[in-house]
Amino acid sequence: EALRRFAIVGQAMGISLRQGEELLGTIVPPERIPDHATMGRWTKAAAERAGRLLTKAEETCLVTRSLGATVHLEATVEVATSV
Repeated sequence: EALRRFAIVGQAMGISLRQGEELLGTIVPPERIPDHATMGRWTKAAAERAGRLLTKAEETCLVTRSLGATVHLEATVEVATSV
């Protein structure tokens, strides 16, 4: 799970998959380093999940929904009479 998170966060920060492999090589034994294709599948799945979550959040967000609402204003002016 830590390797998966490393790959996903690294991609989100702009680190290429091959750079991620190299960086992992400094802290993980070579036999535990996933290849860049595996890391690519992990990051693609995370991106798809994030996209679904963002879509759902936008659909249920009160602020977002209120921005798309039609606004109707009515002005009422009352003149007070002095006694």
